Amino acid sequence: MGDMDKKILDAPEQHYFHIAGGVSVKNIKELLRELKKMKTETYQHHVNANKNDFSNWLNDIFQETKLAKEMYTATKSKAAMLIAARIKQLEKKK
Repeated sequence: MGDMDKKILDAPEQHYFHIAGGVSVKNIKELLRELKKMKTETYQHHVNANKNDFSNWLNDIFQETKLAKEMYTATKSKAAMLIAARIKQLEKKK
């Protein structure tokens, strides 16, 4: 799927992202909603010097390579900002 063809899609159920603490998200809008209210400790469970689970999920499930790369070293607030900008971009293409 080319970048111009992308829109906000839901992941298949087996690829939902399971956030530490029990919440599951199926698309980038839900990820943004959860990031905004996520505790720092929860974010750090998924993102540290050795990994970024959110970045990997965006890349592997949605082929959001550019967003995933930008998010890899992002703080929680920066990650939320990057995702919000990408959602806005995708919604313009509808």
